[in-house]
Amino acid sequence: MKRIQIAFVSAAVLLASAARAESPDQVLITYDATVGSRHISGVSHELEWSATALGPDCVKVQLRIPVESFDSGHPEFDALLRSAAESERHPFIEIEGTARGKNFEGTVSVRGVTRPLRLSLGYVHLDDRLVINAAFPLELAAFGIAIPGAASRLTIDFVGRFPDEPRAVISGGTLSAAP
Repeated sequence: MKRIQIAFVSAAVLLASAARAESPDQVLITYDATVGSRHISGVSHELEWSATALGPDCVKVQLRIPVESFDSGHPEFDALLRSAAESERHPFIEIEGTARGKNFEGTVSVRGVTRPLRLSLGYVHLDDRLVINAAFPLELAAFGIAIPGAASRLTIDFVGRFPDEPRAVISGGTLSAAP
């Protein structure tokens, strides 16, 4: 758990620094997996999103993360993950729901299987940016996914940096890493 918290704090600091440098909006989505006695982390910098204000403290959120966008630096593991997730048939991990204050309630869909998702959101206002973070476990077996030699649970961390202005909340788009 400490490792995940340290990784999250590091990611938040990097995004906060980028926010002060007036770089474009960013998103960092990572996973941490146990494979045998090793830990493998993967990262995706791609995200399709939309957010629609439903009230002063309520936002409808839709996220689509390409399965193929995750990279751990271990090509064999990445291939196993993509195959197990049937990324050719189900190319996106999809999250939909409603954010009210610091709570999110909705669903997560992986490999064509949809499960409920409830989590706490963290956020901080930095200059003209809003940095949002969330972390949650993902039980692969609940989505019919098994990766030989890997534990059934991944930990997903999300950190995003967006414009902190009311008009920006009613929008959408695609965020990806700069080359």
